[in-house]
Amino acid sequence: VILNEMLEQSPLEQILSLMKILNLMFITEDKYILSNFDFHKSTNPKEKDRMNKIIKHTTLHFRRNIPLEEIAGVASLSKSAFCRYFKNSVKKSYLDFLYEIRVEYACKLLLEDHLGMTQICYESGFNNPSSFSQIFKRNKGVSPNKYRKTNSISNRI
Repeated sequence: VILNEMLEQSPLEQILSLMKILNLMFITEDKYILSNFDFHKSTNPKEKDRMNKIIKHTTLHFRRNIPLEEIAGVASLSKSAFCRYFKNSVKKSYLDFLYEIRVEYACKLLLEDHLGMTQICYESGFNNPSSFSQIFKRNKGVSPNKYRKTNSISNRI
């Protein structure tokens, strides 16, 4: 409601409305963590550089298929060495990491509330709606539809 009213307001009134929204967000007891994304924190500069390359490549290309050979090449490792390295460093498989990035992006799209589920599925880098829904639910604990309904801004303000 407040966001819709802002469209008709002067710039000063918009700032005041934004302050009102931020205050509501601060005082509400009904808070949800929308992202639990955490990057690897290595102290070894060489390993930190390698992981940064992996993360950068993944975040730039997550919307398309990233073959294991490709990401292993970014890390200058063989496929099997990369899998061991990544699992030991991040405590999850590369595929699980990639899925988390895709799901976080899907969350962003779901909150924008103007795209359909199938479009969000493909925009997020998933190849079919069924696997998108399963992976999303495994990562977030709710279906994409339920996530959208319970977290949309129009429901929270």
